[in-house]
Amino acid sequence: MTNHKLLLAAGVGLLVAAQPGTADTLLDDHFSNSDLGTNPDTGGGFVYQSNGAGNTEGSAAEAGSLAQIVDGTEANTAGIRSSSAFDLSDSGLTYTVTWEVDSWDMVPNANPERVFFTLQTNDSWVFAGDAEESRIVLAITASNTDGSGESNTASLRYQNRSASSNTNFFTDLFDLGSVTDDPDGFTATLTFDATGFSFTTTGLDATNQVNISDTWADLGTDFATAFGTDGSVHVAAYVQDGGTSGGELDIDRITLTAVPEPGSLALVGLGGLLVAAHRRRKA
Repeated sequence: MTNHKLLLAAGVGLLVAAQPGTADTLLDDHFSNSDLGTNPDTGGGFVYQSNGAGNTEGSAAEAGSLAQIVDGTEANTAGIRSSSAFDLSDSGLTYTVTWEVDSWDMVPNANPERVFFTLQTNDSWVFAGDAEESRIVLAITASNTDGSGESNTASLRYQNRSASSNTNFFTDLFDLGSVTDDPDGFTATLTFDATGFSFTTTGLDATNQVNISDTWADLGTDFATAFGTDGSVHVAAYVQDGGTSGGELDIDRITLTAVPEPGSLALVGLGGLLVAAHRRRKA
């Protein structure tokens, strides 16, 4: 049974307790207004981002209630990044980021074909250069024609980079069995709190759905560093068809929510009223 104990009310006689487990939506973009840069829902819009490594740039645009990302030539990687950065450092919250993919179209070649879902501190490209930055990278690597490297795998990586060092902390590679084009789409979800994380997919056209979970300690870092010391993060998604052009990732919706952990302190603001409610569980 869950009890609610009022701790604080300021400025008025009315007392209101916070509801347990109520999600706070930080970002929700349905890509439904034909303008990538604006978002009529919550959390701001998105901008195009690439590594600039190809002879021809990729592109990103909003059309048909989709964010449509197209890869460029050679080693180009194209994507979208949220204009806003979000503070995800509260150890009393559980955060969930969801990328709802409408379709993933690949161009088969001998190089890795990937999608990346990231939380990144930088507001510029983060896969090259020596800028101060950090990121959480969720990678899904599909079948390449020679089957080498990280083909048919998924992983989560925490990366911290500066001009003098580049430190990576990887989970073990998750065996997808086989993954190819995914014309009917899938959903990728990252859920994390102060202790650890899980990265899962549903509907991915693969033998095995992604299911990766671990603690920050086992990964080699900690929550306070990744989301406190490193600073606020942007939400992003990228597509990479190394050596070719035309790979496309269409995204239907991206959301970011925060839910109080059981036993944490929740603050509720109602106009001039600020109320704190403590939730505790009885045996």
